[in-house]
This record gives sequence, structure tokens and C-alpha cells, in this order.
Amino acid sequence: MGIKINLVGKKFGRLSVISEAPPYKAPSGRMYIMWNCVCKCGNKRTLRTSALTSKSSRTKSCGCLSAELSSKRNTTHSMSKSRTYTSYAAMKKRCTNKNDPTYEKYGGRGITVCERWLHSFQNFYEDMGERPLNTSIDRIQNDKGYYKENCRWASKSIQQINRRKTGKTSKYRGVCYSKRYKCYVAQVYYKYKNKKIGNFKTEEEAAIAYNNYIIMNRLPHNLNKI
Repeated sequence: MGIKINLVGKKFGRLSVISEAPPYKAPSGRMYIMWNCVCKCGNKRTLRTSALTSKSSRTKSCGCLSAELSSKRNTTHSMSKSRTYTSYAAMKKRCTNKNDPTYEKYGGRGITVCERWLHSFQNFYEDMGERPLNTSIDRIQNDKGYYKENCRWASKSIQQINRRKTGKTSKYRGVCYSKRYKCYVAQVYYKYKNKKIGNFKTEEEAAIAYNNYIIMNRLPHNLNKI
């Protein structure tokens, strides 16, 4: 948990901070300071400090501002039924709509959509481009929000590779066990390409190789804790 700044009584766009909420503990173990906010429209949201103060992911409303602007914008891009727009709308919904089944895993734990994207599909499309077949939007660093530098279009298999844990085959990110070759494989996905780092006898060796590759190439991926 970082340095605590008292936000009670402060306003951020349409949001007013009314009290401090219980802290949120992320799956990584990191603790986040949370704030109870009330929107100008009357809706309430609980957000972490960075969601209110960060320049890259600042939240200005409960989502009502986006709803007011979306109707007008949707008529200008003629892509409301496209794969790209479907992903865009779903991304915003799970971060802003408490009725969304996945809200607690996203907006509920402080994951936000950056201001540049929140109110403009055109900006999102300009940054991300057309959504390729068999892909969905993926955050490179899971504890951070949706913004250009932290997002990519990725297949389900590629997203699985870059998760903190890769299922039953390994407890490390970017590492999986190959039954065919009877070894652990280290690999990384970046800029729409999958790069195999190498084969290793143990998952720890593969995880170290993954970390070294990330550091040497200065990639934005999270490192494994070994």
C-alpha cells in the first residue's frame, strides 16, 4: 500500500469522495486504498486512489458521462456491430456497470478504462486498430487498467501463456510444460508475435529465462516471483 492521501471531500469530474472504504487486497497480495464516491447523477462507486488521480486512467463519472456521449458518437463510426466495437463496449461495461456479471473482477477491484478511450470509440480504434479474428482485448499487466500501452489483441492461448499462473502445467507466467518434449517451455508474446525463449529441465529455470528476456528487451510484462 502506497502513501495515503486523504481524498475525502475532493471532486474528480462528476465524482465526489464521501468517505474511505475498506482496503482491497489484489490476488498478487498488494493492498489498495479505496474510496466511496457519489456521482452527480446519484450513483455510487468505490474506487482506488489511482483510478481518481492517475492521468492515464482517471475516472470522471460512474459511467453516466460515457452513456450520454456514446449515442452521438456511435452514429459517426458505423461500426456498432463490428467485432472491434463489441470488445470496446464489453470492456467499458465490465469496468463501469455494477450489474455486469464480471464487474467485481474489473471495476470492482479498481480496473478502469483510460479517459482517452472511455468517451471515444474513435480514439480506441485509432490506438488498437481492427480486432483480428479469434482474439480479444488483453491487459499485459493484470493489476493495471485499459490504456494503449497496457493492451493488445491476443488469442486465448496467448493470454494463457502470459498470465500469472499458466494452469496445471506451471505456477509461473510465460512457462508451460510440454508433454511431447518432456520439458518446460519459456515463451513471451509481444506486439502480436509469440517468441519462444527455450526449453528447460525445470520450471524455475524457464521462469528465470523468461524474466531475463523481459529485462534484456525492456518489455512491459510482469516478472515472475521466484
